[in-house]
Amino acid sequence: MTPIKSIVKTDDCKTLFYPPTTLCLAAKKLRETKDYPTFLTSYSVDNENYCAANVDRALTTNSPMLEVAAEAYGDQQVITWLYAHLASLALSTSAKKGEELLVNQLTSLARTILYNYPKLRTTAFMLFCARFKAGHFGTFYGSFDPLTVTSALKDFTAWAQQQRWIAMEKQSRNG
Repeated sequence: MTPIKSIVKTDDCKTLFYPPTTLCLAAKKLRETKDYPTFLTSYSVDNENYCAANVDRALTTNSPMLEVAAEAYGDQQVITWLYAHLASLALSTSAKKGEELLVNQLTSLARTILYNYPKLRTTAFMLFCARFKAGHFGTFYGSFDPLTVTSALKDFTAWAQQQRWIAMEKQSRNG
């Protein structure tokens, strides 16, 4: 039997011990403070209106980013969470009744949001859904359109960044 030391050079082993990334540490902290069922309850569709009533707080709070939640609970769990919010959004629109949304369509949209907006905070996404339902971002013409949602999300993130800076400036002035 060949000793392991003769196969692997000591210098090669250094690459195995990279320090944990900020993302890994944030995910670990999230897992320690909230298990997935608690995450679902805290950031449920039912709490979207709370975010709408507290815009500054929704945009400045330290809620987990989508990428942190995905690292903590797995991509599929976050896609399921996004799916619930998107399904609620679809059901609240004026899209034609009788046209059924395909599960794959909402799942694909949830996946697109997760991978294109990984830095989006959960409360910001909930605020987006609440404001979209209130008519602030986007309109559906006839049927639910994922492109309308992603275009509205793009507009929302620009608006949210501006609002976040204003809210943080206001907080710093008030001490």
